[in-house]
Amino acid sequence: MANVQYQVPRHSFYWLLLATLLATVPHALNAGWWLKLMLPLLLVTRWRLHIGRGAMPNKWVRSALMVLVLALVWRENGHVFSTEASTQLLVGAFLLKLLEMHRQRDAYVLLVLGYFVAATVFLFYQGPFAALYVLLLLWLLTAALVGINVPTIGWSWRSHGRTSAVILLQSVPVMVVLFIFVPRFGPLWAIPSHEGKAKTGMTDTLTLGSISELSESTELAFRVEFYTQPPEQHALYWRGLVLSEFDGQTWHQGQRRNAKVLLPQRQTMPHWWEQLEKKAGEPEYHYRVLLEPSGQRWLYALRHSISSTARVGATFGGTLATTKELNERFVYELESYPEYVMSEPLASEHRDYYLALPALVDPQARQLAAQLKARYPNPEERVEGALDWFRGEPFHYTLTPPKTGTHANDDFLFGTQRGFCEHYASAFAFMMRAAGIPARIVVGYQGGEWNPRSQHLSVYQYHAHAWVEVWLAGLGWVRVDPTATVAPERIEKERTVVDASDSRAHALWYGNRLILSLRAQLDWVEFNWQRWVLSYDEQQQERFLAGVFGEITPMKLAYSILFLVLLLLVPTLFWTFWVTRGPRLTAAQYEFLWMRRLLHRKGRVPLALTKTATVPQLAAMGAQYWPHKQPVFERWAFVMEQMLYAEQNGTLLLKEAQQERKKLRRLPKCSLKHDTKE
Repeated sequence: MANVQYQVPRHSFYWLLLATLLATVPHALNAGWWLKLMLPLLLVTRWRLHIGRGAMPNKWVRSALMVLVLALVWRENGHVFSTEASTQLLVGAFLLKLLEMHRQRDAYVLLVLGYFVAATVFLFYQGPFAALYVLLLLWLLTAALVGINVPTIGWSWRSHGRTSAVILLQSVPVMVVLFIFVPRFGPLWAIPSHEGKAKTGMTDTLTLGSISELSESTELAFRVEFYTQPPEQHALYWRGLVLSEFDGQTWHQGQRRNAKVLLPQRQTMPHWWEQLEKKAGEPEYHYRVLLEPSGQRWLYALRHSISSTARVGATFGGTLATTKELNERFVYELESYPEYVMSEPLASEHRDYYLALPALVDPQARQLAAQLKARYPNPEERVEGALDWFRGEPFHYTLTPPKTGTHANDDFLFGTQRGFCEHYASAFAFMMRAAGIPARIVVGYQGGEWNPRSQHLSVYQYHAHAWVEVWLAGLGWVRVDPTATVAPERIEKERTVVDASDSRAHALWYGNRLILSLRAQLDWVEFNWQRWVLSYDEQQQERFLAGVFGEITPMKLAYSILFLVLLLLVPTLFWTFWVTRGPRLTAAQYEFLWMRRLLHRKGRVPLALTKTATVPQLAAMGAQYWPHKQPVFERWAFVMEQMLYAEQNGTLLLKEAQQERKKLRRLPKCSLKHDTKE
């Protein structure tokens, strides 16, 4: 017996092939060379098999290909248990299933895998355009599914597309209801990555050159929505990390001091947090931050900010952090009191900590600090004197400074005098400590791009910045930015990519007004998508439902979901049955059926007796039971014959037939007997 292999219908095959291609492309962009090569080879091979140019591979060949895919995934990732590796394995199996469509069941399995692959796109892309792309994939996969389940005759590839679109449109209202009312869980894309790949963003150390590399990145760091009037551009210092220990080359956090995050619901908070909570009056700035995934715990905020968002607490140096690493977008609200002054003195233990310097490092910087200390006994004047020294020297602000040696600060201050914010912050903090003033480095972001349409601020990685905080008695920790002394345009103006003029592409993207307007529109779309969709978590759902229903109870929520489902389901079912109720009757057929029912209801004639009767026979039967209406029945029969056989105006004849019908509506029931046999 010949081995008959299943052949996907021609009107459905190309839908299936296109859906496979587009479902795999997003994953091929993230994977290695092997998936980029495998995708076109398998698609072309399957197309050749479909047109009869070759034979289906046997099970040994297919098994060998699956083992090869497993080996390639293992070689690229080192394992198969992470999000990226598991997704690549799924995509590889999805593509190889093309070579295994022997039966119709195999085609169904391929389509089910396709739906899963489409869903995994959200593991790596969560923007609004990714959602539209996945909807396109669902449309293509559903069109292929429709084609597999319908006969070839009478259908075309256009028919599949229309049917698939109708199915998706019917599912959209249900999808919206489920999204709003079903209890929220952590999204699938919150699964942490174990690839060990570097993430774009701040690190917890500062080595000369690290921020300059970060500042060439155009990736989004976070967005900010202000409920009050936002600060001026020069005041937008987003504190993230405090670096307080220096080993001669690198500034880093004190691991012991930074290990704990204090939560207001559980622990005793630092004195500054308690003072801000007790502060009378409205905060100067009230805002919400929509932070991109960073893989870290620290958060970004204006100085002297507190938060009531769950999982947000205080950590070392007056900064904020969460209790878990942020592998998904995180939204938190803040209240800021920038004019708050820490009047309490600095403890001797903390003072010694912020004055500590490694021995035998940067002797020239130490000597300069000693001269400043001798010239300016007052600490505030000493800080200003150090800034004046920076103004008097020929310093230059650049992203590509020369390399420094063992004594990095000395090489920068007295040698190259060319650097980025990290060079200025490191040298100034070292000088302040050597001059007897407690100092620390703060890293974060400065500035942002204001979107006038949605009234929000977008902060990108190229806004990364480092500055210094010094302790002054009676004033507390005071921000000092030596970069602003050398390059004030870096702080005062709304900043795009640093040194963008060095690149024509960057100059076009960040300098052309039309392009800037387009960027603003895209940013507005992404902001609202993140605000209303991606950030719709448990807290937002509770606030929304409480605003709609008041106090939320399980019974009230169940009734609401049931009501909305019925509200959406009943019209859909009615429309479905109305469309599929069968072919519509013509005007002549309707008139014929009406006369049969008249004879049945008032003449008591079984419908079976009139099933095969002609128009004259029906009229004669009516005249027999109601002789006084014989002219009316005869006229009705004449009009019907004209409608059926004569080439005359059908609209006028229909109106005349309806007028004759009106004359027969009030006929009395007939008392004559008739034959009831069929």
